Amino acid sequence: MELRYRAPLWVYGFYLFWYLILTFGIVGLIGAGWAPEVTGGGKAMGMGIFAALLVAPPALHAIGTRRSAEELAELLDFLSEQAQAKH
Repeated sequence: MELRYRAPLWVYGFYLFWYLILTFGIVGLIGAGWAPEVTGGGKAMGMGIFAALLVAPPALHAIGTRRSAEELAELLDFLSEQAQAKH
């Protein structure tokens, strides 16, 4: 029995794509000097949205994997008891 306890490969590609798009967006906005008609509140909201998009994936990862070591131990115990699999 072959087991893998990590994210699928496409998830890593998605994160690479996600951060490249965000980086290009931020560089584009900074390079253009933002739109002059956008006032302080609009700029603050824009930066807040970009900050949330940058922080959300690592935060969701941290929340989703906070018990991963315990869950792995439970899965291995289950397999050894129910399927007589040995690690």
